[in-house]
Amino acid sequence: MPAIMGVPVLSIALALLGLGCAVLFGLREKRLEPLLARASIKAGAVGSLAAALAMAGAGGALVAALVFSALGDFLLALERKLAFALGMAAFLAAHLCYILVFVGLEDAPLEPLWPRLIVAALLFVGGVVLVLWLWRDLGLDRLSVPLYALALIGMATTVWFSPWAAWPAMIGALLFVFSDAVLAGQTFRADPADLPPVLRGHGLVWASYAAAQGLLATGALLAS
Repeated sequence: MPAIMGVPVLSIALALLGLGCAVLFGLREKRLEPLLARASIKAGAVGSLAAALAMAGAGGALVAALVFSALGDFLLALERKLAFALGMAAFLAAHLCYILVFVGLEDAPLEPLWPRLIVAALLFVGGVVLVLWLWRDLGLDRLSVPLYALALIGMATTVWFSPWAAWPAMIGALLFVFSDAVLAGQTFRADPADLPPVLRGHGLVWASYAAAQGLLATGALLAS
């Protein structure tokens, strides 16, 4: 198979396709019709990246994390209650796969340790505060949201205790937490005014999420 600097041309093409889907969805999300097409383009951003890495021979857990994420994107874009629940389950599976990816990286010295401990503490406290802030509006989701938050914070903490060579993934993990926290506020809080104006739209959520997925994949590859 033709390659450029050791990377299959098809993988490069698929990665560019994913980037194109991400930009298209970010710029024209509300104008994309029908709904199935919008969901497919949204899923295509991370799904194409998963295919690109699979073609390049990336590890199965990393590809699985991206595949589950793409499935979650597709389901959440359908804007149906059952699809939302299944989408959350898909993202929970994605976080578990990411944990396997970064736990499985080669052991490396943790020094300096203090940045990792500070970030881990902030992630834990932030997760608890977020769940408590949402609690009154969660209703039937009072079990699923804390469970999902635990998986998300567990993923981000695991990334921060991986080798420093995976530093892009550390930034990506924080962006993922930020994106999901804002999305949770938009989804579950009954009063949109509880959020600052800059956090009420979907552009920042999508941009931070898309960047997070790319940085997580990059960090995993750099440290593997």
